[in-house]
Amino acid sequence: MYRAIELATELVAPNGVFVFALYRKTRLCWLWLREKRWYMQASPSQQRFARRRDNQARQANEAAADHAARILRRGPLVTGGDHVAVDEVLADPRLRTYTVVEPWLPVPDPRRAVLDQAIRDAASVRVRVVNA
Repeated sequence: MYRAIELATELVAPNGVFVFALYRKTRLCWLWLREKRWYMQASPSQQRFARRRDNQARQANEAAADHAARILRRGPLVTGGDHVAVDEVLADPRLRTYTVVEPWLPVPDPRRAVLDQAIRDAASVRVRVVNA
């Protein structure tokens, strides 16, 4: 593998960029492979748009982590919405001490009414009755 990387770097133009990524196999490998193929076949304009959207998402997640670190109190944390975004926000070192509990709340659209319902759902108690 090291020889292959060495040979590939020789093909990079002066002041060019060589990107190498090593992945662990996961259930989502097919998705990442599809995304990488799309990106490599995309026009420069489409690539710029994709990078810009990625930067916007990263900035939004950082802002959400800052806000959460400021306002959350200690205790269990109920989450919902976009799994990837929530995972990225909770990866912030300031939020790693929180305990995430079930249920995962569906938040299809962050409108006020949907968010108010998510708060009610998070504060509700589920009771399971088993007759012996």
